[in-house]
Amino acid sequence: MKRDLDRLCETEHDVLVVGGGVYGAAVAWQAAVHGLSVALIDRADFGSNTSANSQKTLRGGVGFSPRWDLKGRRSRIRERRELITLAPHLVSPLPFVVPTGDTGGASKALWRLALAGADILRADRNNGIGDPALELPRSRVLSAEDAVEAAPPLAGVSLTWAARWYDAQVYDTERLTLAYVRSAVDRGAVAANYVEASRLLERGARIRGVEAVDQLTGTGVELRARLVVNCAGPDAPALQATSARSRSLGGRAFVKGVNVVTRAITGTAAIGVPAIAGPGIAPRSLFLVPWRGVTIVGTAYSPHDVGDDPYSVDEDTVTSLLVAANASCSEARLSREDVRGVHVGLVPAGSDGRRPETRTTVIDESAAGGPEGLVSVLGVELVSAHATAARVARLVCRKLERAAGDSGAVDVRLRGAGFGSVEALLEAAVERLPQGIQRAAAAHVARSYGADFEHVYAIAERELPGHLGATDFALKAQVAYAAREEMAVMLTDAVFGRTGLGTAGHPGESALADAADVMAAELGWSAAEKERQLEAVREVYRADGVEPPSRFLKPLATPTPPS
Repeated sequence: MKRDLDRLCETEHDVLVVGGGVYGAAVAWQAAVHGLSVALIDRADFGSNTSANSQKTLRGGVGFSPRWDLKGRRSRIRERRELITLAPHLVSPLPFVVPTGDTGGASKALWRLALAGADILRADRNNGIGDPALELPRSRVLSAEDAVEAAPPLAGVSLTWAARWYDAQVYDTERLTLAYVRSAVDRGAVAANYVEASRLLERGARIRGVEAVDQLTGTGVELRARLVVNCAGPDAPALQATSARSRSLGGRAFVKGVNVVTRAITGTAAIGVPAIAGPGIAPRSLFLVPWRGVTIVGTAYSPHDVGDDPYSVDEDTVTSLLVAANASCSEARLSREDVRGVHVGLVPAGSDGRRPETRTTVIDESAAGGPEGLVSVLGVELVSAHATAARVARLVCRKLERAAGDSGAVDVRLRGAGFGSVEALLEAAVERLPQGIQRAAAAHVARSYGADFEHVYAIAERELPGHLGATDFALKAQVAYAAREEMAVMLTDAVFGRTGLGTAGHPGESALADAADVMAAELGWSAAEKERQLEAVREVYRADGVEPPSRFLKPLATPTPPS
């Protein structure tokens, strides 16, 4: 996958997707599967903002949708199942444990009835998955002893029993987005990161593309398309406003979602605890989610004011999350020193302006009184990206009077998914482990790349053996592969968006230095440019003047372009 602006600019595409988060990437792939010529751009790196900042979970069915929203629950169950099938190396089951006995909640009998009803509602949750390791078990009520065994922090909670159900978790959300991008490119799409759409091209009553700027060179370009899909997330209203006729997103409010990454405290199960509260924070149930050797605590939502830094976090929000976690699970004993990062993202606000919207917005602008040739999408939940993309692709086909392709791509899997079972994949990654590589890397590389792990291994065997710094999971070969095959043009792209090196906390200066050395060799950076790239990564972690870096994981700022 190469960054080719000449190809991007030289032709009129059927569809131009603006915004390379998970929704935009999924739309690009679905449109390509339907046989359309597709272009995809993002102002930063693919999946580097809100799409990367979440609890990495695909929730649905139990304890998520409002009790009366049966349609919403059924939709999420179906969407979660499709994602497990599409990317089995990246998605896996995750148990959730909620202490219910002696906490003022419903009776045990009522919970048993509720869980049984939820299992009936999601009786088809495993249909078509075909791999026992990926199937979601039935829900059940646990004794206090079993609950503490599954979730050790509950040892300090007064309870007699707990509820347990299963949802799913994404191993690496950035690589899930990238899998959509690469799968679209495999089907003929052209994609480019660091291309910012500055204005819609309007010809009469129709949108014909966008004016854009190549962020790496500062060059203005014109991208032409028969139809534009605006998936720019919180930037979507501003792009839409460049059209004199389109106002459907005007005044759309957003809320800021915050998750705190801490040391591991939860064992193998996520824990659900009572609602958090704090200055400006909307009351909401709190989840402590285990992920790649850390715990993600959240989510806290608060209104976002236009003009404020969308990705800044004040200490009150972080403190509220830590206090709530400790109050609900006293064994956690979290302090500010345990914070390894803060994930931040903006999502559309619901009717009260304080909580997130629960349904994705898809607008055919011509039907809403706007110009022809423009579709606007505001995504909400990671789990809904695939189904929303299929819906948008069908709409685009109708508007372009084109026959649909592979029935919404339900039976087509993403790049890397071409293996028999997860167990077989992991066994193959261990058996073929290059000499000198630690065993922990086998699972990480297999889960990150799926069947493509062999491409990374080949580089490790022939050219770049060894790990990044003192890590036992990240390889120098991953960085080279990112630069050669995955359009990593900045060090931030490799560290956060391709290798998983820095997404669970600061990996250490030696690991960053090794990654910078590989990127410099691949892209021809000077010593000064390599240092600028390293400083851009450090800035991602740096907050409040704390040294060593405070390990905040904010969205990726665009560093100085390569010289």
